[in-house]
Amino acid sequence: IFPAPATATMRLVAALAWAGAASKVVEEITPFNWQATMDSGKAAFIKFVKPNCPKCEVLKHEWDPLAQEMAKEQNIVVGVFNCHWPKAKKKAQKICGDFQIRGYPHIRYFTPD
Repeated sequence: IFPAPATATMRLVAALAWAGAASKVVEEITPFNWQATMDSGKAAFIKFVKPNCPKCEVLKHEWDPLAQEMAKEQNIVVGVFNCHWPKAKKKAQKICGDFQIRGYPHIRYFTPD
């Protein structure tokens, strides 16, 4: 007998689910999934960051909408890689060093070769 609240609740749940899915469009690339990302056969557009980086936070407001737009494409990964990832800091720094990442944020496009 209460279809309006049930319908409103369902709309709210759907909206929250959609918002949660949209916020996960940017993939977290770590030292542990780096190689799998590179070997995925997809192009990768990756933002390299470090903790407590004000410019990285500013770019996040542009990066997330870009990722949502690019998510429509099936052949590209939009990700973020923390060059000071705490669970494997030396591995993360080696990856960043291999690509000469010295300033943050740093954006790199990788082709799927």
